[in-house]
Amino acid sequence: MCGGWAGCHDGDHLLALRLAVVAGQITVETAEAIRDYSCPVELFPSGAEAAVHGVREISCPGPEGRRAIDKIRRARADLT
Repeated sequence: MCGGWAGCHDGDHLLALRLAVVAGQITVETAEAIRDYSCPVELFPSGAEAAVHGVREISCPGPEGRRAIDKIRRARADLT
């Protein structure tokens, strides 16, 4: 589970949690913990705003992103 997802939504209204319990993917106790989760850091007001932030440098990565890409390329010979 993503802490941001759990922290920015009202857990009582998350259909995904109820479905995961019914499907046996998580326990009732896990669903309750996710529902009651409070993130220790500030979150984006919505998932849409978080998504915009998350993809903002895909086309033109900044220096930090470029370093991460280079590190992955050195470690993964299967990438082109």
